[in-house]
Amino acid sequence: TENMLFVMDSQFWPRVSEDFTPLDPFRAAQIHGSHGIDVMVGYTSYEMGLWLFWDDALDQHPCDWYAKQLNYQEKSKLLEDGVHMYESIFTNKSDGVAGMQMVGDSIFVMPTYFFADMLLNKGENVWVYQFDWQADARKKALHAADQAFLFGKLETHTAGHLLGKSASNEDMARRSRLSEGMMAYILSYATIGIPVNRVGSDGLVWGKYDETSRLVMSFDFHTAMLSDPVSARRTWWYTNMYLPAFKA
Repeated sequence: TENMLFVMDSQFWPRVSEDFTPLDPFRAAQIHGSHGIDVMVGYTSYEMGLWLFWDDALDQHPCDWYAKQLNYQEKSKLLEDGVHMYESIFTNKSDGVAGMQMVGDSIFVMPTYFFADMLLNKGENVWVYQFDWQADARKKALHAADQAFLFGKLETHTAGHLLGKSASNEDMARRSRLSEGMMAYILSYATIGIPVNRVGSDGLVWGKYDETSRLVMSFDFHTAMLSDPVSARRTWWYTNMYLPAFKA
């Protein structure tokens, strides 16, 4: 489990070297922004669900087990506080959802938000989404599930493995509508500069992310704009991890 979480995947983490990328992505965004290029970025609301394909017992641990896997040895007391915070939000102690969310936040969700905020500080335009459609009750909105919808690849073998088969023709039609809606937002931005679903009947505009309302588009069968949907978790990570590191 430890190898699956941190050794294999670490091969794909950003690398910093003088001859390739002298700055890590956060520092680069802090200093240079995106040079005026608008950015759309997002995450799934249960990233670690994907790893259940390789480790079926991954979600069966207490929350403090996951905190230890993060290997922030110099911040052990802070992580204890973090465990209590996650357990107060995800209250079912019979599964490892709280810890799975903690790891997913560490690797995916909070880097997404902090990167978006770095760009905001440079005056860039940013749109953020949270993918909430759930493959099943256990894997939930797992990592990479959004890609099958966003690129219109629901009928591929890979998508079938990742998302599971449609339960009915109605379910298949609803998946297709969600996929078409997600693509419509991107195409609308590309053609008129405003991300809006002109395929669906709601005409919902995907509002820009900012430091006041922190608007985030929730992609699900019922798409909606959310305001700072992970507020407590984001505040904890920013206060205890990100901001101290960037002041150092």
